[in-house]
Amino acid sequence: MKQLSYTFKQGKEPVRRMLYRKEELNRMTLFQLRDICERETIIHAAVDRMDREELIHLILRFRGSRTPRLIKSHHTSGFQRLETALRESKKIFLPNQISIPGKLTVYKNLDTNLFDGYAIDYIGDLDGVNAVILDKEENICAILNIESFPGVNKLYITRSSHLVCREATVRDYRMYLFPRNLSDVIWGLYTESTGVLPPEIQLYSVPLMDFSVRNPVESPVPLAVDFGTSNTAAGLYIDHMFYSNIGKSIHRLFHRDGPGSNGRQPFVFKTDAGRGSSAVSSFNGTDTRGAFKFRKVPYVHSLS
Repeated sequence: MKQLSYTFKQGKEPVRRMLYRKEELNRMTLFQLRDICERETIIHAAVDRMDREELIHLILRFRGSRTPRLIKSHHTSGFQRLETALRESKKIFLPNQISIPGKLTVYKNLDTNLFDGYAIDYIGDLDGVNAVILDKEENICAILNIESFPGVNKLYITRSSHLVCREATVRDYRMYLFPRNLSDVIWGLYTESTGVLPPEIQLYSVPLMDFSVRNPVESPVPLAVDFGTSNTAAGLYIDHMFYSNIGKSIHRLFHRDGPGSNGRQPFVFKTDAGRGSSAVSSFNGTDTRGAFKFRKVPYVHSLS
């Protein structure tokens, strides 16, 4: 007769809990948030009666991650240190189906943001991370950020105007996108708060057809962008040589010239994007309809 025996395990295997950021929790429904509370064993007597904002606050309290660490300022030593570390580390490219725009254009001394439209499909592990563009010889051409914005179910490629960027002699580019954990290490290495990269790193690599760095274009004439409705201006551009009082707000009233008027006729631009077209139309003098009124429109030095 076999003797019965048993083994005793003093404790369970440690379970690695997930961390959540506010940006991704804001995209979830009430039922998804309740499911996270159940899955992460966040126990609260009033979970079933909480609304979305209360559940988000509760999850962030127990399973919240820190604020994304994004590279926004230029440090020459950090730039060189990051470039050297990426060359020396063994890179394992994670399988992915990430689709990015084939061509990226950035402007010197201007931010690249949501309105540039460089969007990629939302991936939770890439929300709030750093990315770099490299040439064929693994020289860094630009440091970028991957960010999300409220109300938009996409990620956007952004860039701070304080960061240096350059084009390669041989236009063969790749973009490295760092997952969250690695992105924080990249930030630490750049800012000297972390010593070195691990000997082996895992990241996403996506080919890039072209990368261009341009200077902003200045216009010798005033430009106004109109929504197409009466007295509704989106913005106004005036050259710094045209308007001498740069530090003050613009307060002008342009109106249609009357019969016999010898004054200078206003020159106005408007877009027809709201009508299904992206064409730009120009009108001057008596061709304009109604009055164009601009009040307290801030001066814009560069045209983005």
